[in-house]
Amino acid sequence: MVLVIFLQSVKTTAQTTSTEVSKKTAEEWDTLKGFGANKKQEAVEFGKGLLKETNVKISQLKEKTVKLSDEAKAQYEKDLQTLKPVRDRAGIKLEEMKKASLSAWESTKKGFAAAYKELQQTYHKTAERLK
Repeated sequence: MVLVIFLQSVKTTAQTTSTEVSKKTAEEWDTLKGFGANKKQEAVEFGKGLLKETNVKISQLKEKTVKLSDEAKAQYEKDLQTLKPVRDRAGIKLEEMKKASLSAWESTKKGFAAAYKELQQTYHKTAERLK
């Protein structure tokens, strides 16, 4: 049963449209926006969860390369490498948010949200190329 649920979630992930990605990212921003400086730790934990979820999705994409021809695999691995610096930037922005002072809270929160949005868009483009 767990395997069925997992496979359904993988299938759903692969079928996600850019409109759905934008909607989900906007919903996540709305959630993040609701965290005031007094709830910084909760916001950081929420951000960590978002990045962890994205890392799982990236790992799932990497697993799919096993079935590809050598040429396709090389191109796809190149595409996956474009995700690394974008993911790293999102991680840096999350760390900045974690260390933000009260006066810098809103701008660092927006910085993380923008980096996360870029990560989601880059991930989705890479996933689309695998289809």
